[in-house]
Amino acid sequence: MLLWVSLLVLAPVSGKTATAPKPVISIYPPWIPVFRGETVLLTCDGLGFYAPGKTKWYSRYSEAETPGNTLKVRTSGEYRCQTQNSPLSSPVRLQFDSGSLLLQAPYSVFEGDTLVLRCQKRGTRKLMAVKYLWNENTLSYFNESLHFLIAQASSNNSGRYSCIGYEDKKYLLKSTYKIIKIKELFPLPELKATTSQPTEGNPVNLSCQTQLHPERLATPLHFIFFRENGVILSNWSRSSELHMPSVWSSDSGWYWCEAGTAMLSVRKCSLPIQIHVQRVPVSGVLMETQPPGEQAVEGEKLVLVCSVAEGTGDTTFSWHRESMKERVGRTSWHSQTAELQIPVIRESDAGGYYCTADNGFGPIQSEVVNITVRRTPRNRSELIAAGVTGGLLSILLLPTALLFYCWRQRKSGTSTSESLNPGSSAPTTRLPTATTPKPVISLNPPWIPAIEGETVLLTCNGFDLHSPRRITWYHGNTNWTTTENTLKVHTAGEYRCQIQDSASSYPVHLQFSSAPLTLQAPVSVFQDDSVVLKCRAKENVVLNSLKIYKNTKILTVLNNSPEFHIHQASLKDNGEYFCKGDKESNKFVSSNSVKIEVEVFFLFSGPVSQPVLTFSPSGAQAFEGDTRTIYCEAYRGSPPILYQFYHQDVILGKSSKLYGGRASFSLSLTKEHSGKYYCTAENDFGVKRSEAVSLLVTVPVSQPVLTLQSPGARVLEGEEITFYCKAQRGSPRIVYKLYHEGVFLRSRSNPYGGGAFFKHSLTAEHSGKYYCTAENGFGPQQSEAVSLFVTVPVSHPVLTIRAPRTQTAVGDVVELHCEAQRGSPPILYCFYHEDVTLGNISVLSKGGASFSLSLTEEHSGSYHCTADNGLGTQHSYSVSLSVRVPVSRPVLTLWTPRTQTVVGDLVKLHCEAQKGSPPILYWFYHEDVTLGNISVLSGRGAFFNLSLTTEHSGNYSCEANNSLGAQLSHVVTLNVKVPVSSPVLTVRAPGAQAVVGDVVELHCEAWRGSPPILYQFYHEDVILGNSSVCFRGGVSFNLSLTIEHSGNYSCEADNGLGAQRSEAVTLSIRVFTGSRSGSVATQVTRGLLSMMGLAAVALLFCYWLLRKAGRKSTSDPTRSPSNSDPQEPTYHNVPAWIELQPMYSNVNLKGGEVIYSEVRSSRKEKTCAVTSAPRLLKDQDSSVIYSQVKVSSTPASSAAHR
Repeated sequence: MLLWVSLLVLAPVSGKTATAPKPVISIYPPWIPVFRGETVLLTCDGLGFYAPGKTKWYSRYSEAETPGNTLKVRTSGEYRCQTQNSPLSSPVRLQFDSGSLLLQAPYSVFEGDTLVLRCQKRGTRKLMAVKYLWNENTLSYFNESLHFLIAQASSNNSGRYSCIGYEDKKYLLKSTYKIIKIKELFPLPELKATTSQPTEGNPVNLSCQTQLHPERLATPLHFIFFRENGVILSNWSRSSELHMPSVWSSDSGWYWCEAGTAMLSVRKCSLPIQIHVQRVPVSGVLMETQPPGEQAVEGEKLVLVCSVAEGTGDTTFSWHRESMKERVGRTSWHSQTAELQIPVIRESDAGGYYCTADNGFGPIQSEVVNITVRRTPRNRSELIAAGVTGGLLSILLLPTALLFYCWRQRKSGTSTSESLNPGSSAPTTRLPTATTPKPVISLNPPWIPAIEGETVLLTCNGFDLHSPRRITWYHGNTNWTTTENTLKVHTAGEYRCQIQDSASSYPVHLQFSSAPLTLQAPVSVFQDDSVVLKCRAKENVVLNSLKIYKNTKILTVLNNSPEFHIHQASLKDNGEYFCKGDKESNKFVSSNSVKIEVEVFFLFSGPVSQPVLTFSPSGAQAFEGDTRTIYCEAYRGSPPILYQFYHQDVILGKSSKLYGGRASFSLSLTKEHSGKYYCTAENDFGVKRSEAVSLLVTVPVSQPVLTLQSPGARVLEGEEITFYCKAQRGSPRIVYKLYHEGVFLRSRSNPYGGGAFFKHSLTAEHSGKYYCTAENGFGPQQSEAVSLFVTVPVSHPVLTIRAPRTQTAVGDVVELHCEAQRGSPPILYCFYHEDVTLGNISVLSKGGASFSLSLTEEHSGSYHCTADNGLGTQHSYSVSLSVRVPVSRPVLTLWTPRTQTVVGDLVKLHCEAQKGSPPILYWFYHEDVTLGNISVLSGRGAFFNLSLTTEHSGNYSCEANNSLGAQLSHVVTLNVKVPVSSPVLTVRAPGAQAVVGDVVELHCEAWRGSPPILYQFYHEDVILGNSSVCFRGGVSFNLSLTIEHSGNYSCEADNGLGAQRSEAVTLSIRVFTGSRSGSVATQVTRGLLSMMGLAAVALLFCYWLLRKAGRKSTSDPTRSPSNSDPQEPTYHNVPAWIELQPMYSNVNLKGGEVIYSEVRSSRKEKTCAVTSAPRLLKDQDSSVIYSQVKVSSTPASSAAHR
């Protein structure tokens, strides 16, 4: 298919006003852009205006000439062509693209065109699916490579288009953007009028002006014209002008026009203009009489004619009698002339008359006309005598006229014989004296219709003007000749007769009735005749009673006779008669109807008066399907009178009245019978025309058709849409009503026919089904329903997060719910986390979309969503989500100033959970006893400072809790090392005085200090030995004494935190010289003293217990140790099982004196190996026990007491 890229463009040639068409370039294939490497064929068409020959081609950098009108191109650029002596064509821009995927479209697209998009891939491999996008919005998605079509493109379809092709589920290709602009075919039309203020009765021309795009000058446009309230002034036609031959004040209002293509795919409406029709006031009012002369004959009709010289529009005419100051008639007429008829004027009606005319500017009066009335003959005999006299005069004048006529015919050389054709219309002026009377057919019995089976005798009467030598009878298409003037018939039909060479008679229509009941009447009725109507039933029909009717109204009941008599018939007896009979109960039989028209005698011969046209039934309005009888009557004039009936100047039929009277014509009405009717009456003196009478045939409305006119392919909220409801048939005034889902919206009335427009500014609630009704008094007719879907742009969506608890935690499943309160589906919802797409969901109904998310720590942050239904993307506000992470198991670390912690050091306990959302509460424990807690709002851990004492050794742990569950750390053991105190060295000898050979025990003990403790013994600063213990209680060193062992002894305790040296203890060793018995006595004495010492200690212990029970202080300075260390614990409440041994320290012996030595109770600490050894309480005070020692040996050197 060829795509016409450029059409006829008119360009000036040589400065003249004449223009020459440009050639047109077409391309094949008709798509752009084109894949690089392909070939495009350009054709330069001169459209028959230029002789074929060589063609010149122009591009930006080159020029070529071809013998034909085609050119193959493979490079991008702008191309023009020129044939012989033609102007340059419009340019065509070609683009050859190297991309893998191209979106191809026609070169140019106009309003109403079908826009075809093709997504083409280079190569032979087909695409699995194609997606088309418009302004970043998805237009459609095809599972195979299909073209995308937009029927009847409009400016709303302009924009950036692209496509995405899918080769498989993972690999896709995307084309570059292509900007497509839908060109305007023609601008909004402009309605212009020859004048905006015309005068009534004058013509007005309307012109609907617009201009096609230069590339589409060959497109045919159609036009239609409207007046306010949706009145259609013309149908769609190629003419852009409308001629209104005459306008009236009722034509004032707003006018507009529409222009559209042949199929109305593009139609545009002009802005309205206002036309105000000016009315001309009446002037020159004149009243005349008919017959003229201001004289009337008593008993005749008088017509008062009121006319105006100037004046437009509907004029109200009034007639007044001067003497009585009263109005005798009034009528409104869209004419400059009106008549008032006085059917029968009397002598008392004489006097002065005048008329007034008013068309809205006030009444204008005519001059007074004085009318005189002459009396008429009193009785019928006078009338007949006058008639006979007139007839004789006519007969006498006949030979004279005939001789004159023959003389003229002979003089002119023409034939002297002329026959009259009663069926001819509007004959030329006849000479009354030369007219041959037609024969007349009479009936016996003289009633019609006849009863079936009866015989009717027809008689052809020639008025003795012709001898009855040859009589021809006519019946339908047959005729026969006889010498008799009578004929018996029993067949219905039309009968005529002709005597010799006379004209044929007027036809007689015979009917033979077979109905159960028949009404018979005379063939003709004259004024003052006695008329008999017979109501006859068939022989086998029995009727109970008979009634006679006139014009549907009952006249009388025929009880005794089936005949109804009318005495002295007159015009008032004209009408339609029929009769009814009672056959059974509540059952009636009706007869045929008979029309009686009373014919009047004419007093004088002369021209016909102006005929009067009337309808029966009367009234200016009728309904389609009714039967109307039109009557035409001239009240004066010599018979025979030929009546002709006209509708809108088209002849309907004619009727001739031999003896005067009125003629009739019946119509079965249709819509086309609306309009103006008039008739003409003609006799030998000329033709007169009646006034026109309007008849409006009201047609019930047909089913209306409701159509929608929207500005675009989709109906958007806020746009204005036009509903047009029109019934193809139906008489005005038509009332149109518009409904939405059965609810009445509004109505419009069109007094001039046509349809009605309803305009709506749309909201979302206007979606649904619409229908309209049309009514003009015969019941409403309803149209088919039309569905309207109003596309509503989405509002800003609202994002809500639905979580299982107040504080969301890792592992929870939350629901992101995005919902736009307004917007037409389908709506595409997209969910974002920190501008990263999570997913999208398309919904076909309201309620929004939900997206579930199983939370991890990374899901904390800002979330938002978008909603899009093809009319623009809307963003929600951001919603923050904080995902709380349960704490992990904390790690407890001890930060110490040295490797071995020592009492007095400051230790930091650091507890940290690697994961967990703040705030985190850290708890610190020592042997399950709470030390304290710290809440951390940020950071990764908490510190707890501890100044160490000996009690701080043990197991430590910590706990982390952020309301999502507590986690306990592993246990960390802390060993607080205590530096050793100054040790105490005691010497345990078997006797009071150490002698050579004794084994003494050196016992060194530090009362404070963390094991293991290394003890070293010194003699005169010479190391005797060492021992390490991992428990308290000190260490002993045994020594077998020799004389060299005398001297000062000391010990040293060291646990790695600093060595401490004891006080020196002097050991004096004696050489034994006495007997052995003395030694034994000494030993016995020592044993007794020891027992006494134990007894004293027991008494003192009891005394101390009593004082403590009595809350008395035992701290007497005189009883305190002489040199007690305040850091060392003292012991009290010593249990009875603790073995007290004498301890010697620094005893100074004096000869013969009792020396008090300080004896301390010592306890055994459990060792590393022995776990069951008893231990003393830390808080027990030590008891100082004093014993009296008697020395039998020589005094030794004393030592300082501690």
